[in-house]
Amino acid sequence: MAVAVVALSVPLALNIERRAASEFRAGVLGNAAILAARVSHLVDGGGGDGARLLGVVTETAEQLDARIVVTDGQGLVVADSAGVADPGTAYATPERPEFGVALFQGQIDTRRRHSETLGEDLLIVTVPVVLRGGVVGAVRVTRTQGTLQAEVPGSNSEPAQCKMG
Repeated sequence: MAVAVVALSVPLALNIERRAASEFRAGVLGNAAILAARVSHLVDGGGGDGARLLGVVTETAEQLDARIVVTDGQGLVVADSAGVADPGTAYATPERPEFGVALFQGQIDTRRRHSETLGEDLLIVTVPVVLRGGVVGAVRVTRTQGTLQAEVPGSNSEPAQCKMG
């Protein structure tokens, strides 16, 4: 009987994890697009207020329980909600291909990839920041796989036990 419970629990857990990841991408995509629109004039340099930009980014990151990195049109960091990346740090690199898609192709990018720095998988949504019809930057929202799993009821627990008879 225990084999049957385990055999059913594994596919169910995988399905729940996939659904949580899909819901994360859908929810974050909308929030990232709204954030990109809100900060477009600040990213382009027209707002000239880095503190205001960082405030908006940090507030949104707290609401989403995520890290948000915003770059300019060349892929240089202009705001990092976690304060890890200094302004001016190059983030449009081969190790972070999601920025290239948003910045140089003007497309939304969603992916899961491994972070060597954190030692775990990241769920990533990156959107271009558009102003007057041109891409002036990118907004990337990330969460670790572990953070997402922690929100899924039962995802970190042992398989359910069923008593038959």
